[in-house]
Amino acid sequence: MKRLIGFGILVAIAVVVMGVHEAYVYFTNREPVRMSCADYLSQRPSAKWVELTDCVVDYPGAIQVTSRIIKADKGSFVPVRPPGARGRASILLKVDTDEAEALALDAMGKEMAGGAIPGKTISGLIGSWSDENSKTVRALETSKEVSPGFVILYEGRKPELGLAAVLPVIAVVGVGALFFVARKSRSAGPASAPPPLGAAPPPLPPAAGR
Repeated sequence: MKRLIGFGILVAIAVVVMGVHEAYVYFTNREPVRMSCADYLSQRPSAKWVELTDCVVDYPGAIQVTSRIIKADKGSFVPVRPPGARGRASILLKVDTDEAEALALDAMGKEMAGGAIPGKTISGLIGSWSDENSKTVRALETSKEVSPGFVILYEGRKPELGLAAVLPVIAVVGVGALFFVARKSRSAGPASAPPPLGAAPPPLPPAAGR
């Protein structure tokens, strides 16, 4: 039980940290930072909520990530570059794989810059440490299409205070439930062990004299 409580406290601390991070993003990003894709790459602002204009979104070059064992789809990451840029991308746009495939077919059908869509505006949140698991990040780091120090943009996502407020409450309730269960188990006391097999029964009390 002590190990379970310790594990629960660690999980609660992680949840609270996530909530604090979400609150920080919300209060420091009340409006999206608007700039061109080229300016973002040259300045690398600390803003998490951005609106990037004049972006070349390479849907045909989308990188699909799947789990290693069961091959579960983890989504597709589309390289985003400034006009005229070539080589590895420093911005990846996260989209559903089905959406990426449909847009890739549409782009190639229109023959836009070899399949890429130029002059597109994209907006959303720049990903943080809690948005993608480490295996997905490592898979992207090994891709020849991705530049070191890349960022992931989640299109359409905005800072939300609701999640920041809910996560600490969930953590407190979870830890409280663990302590309640532990207290109930201690108050019940250890169960008495049954007598060993083959043990002689206890002697009968002496008969009362007449």
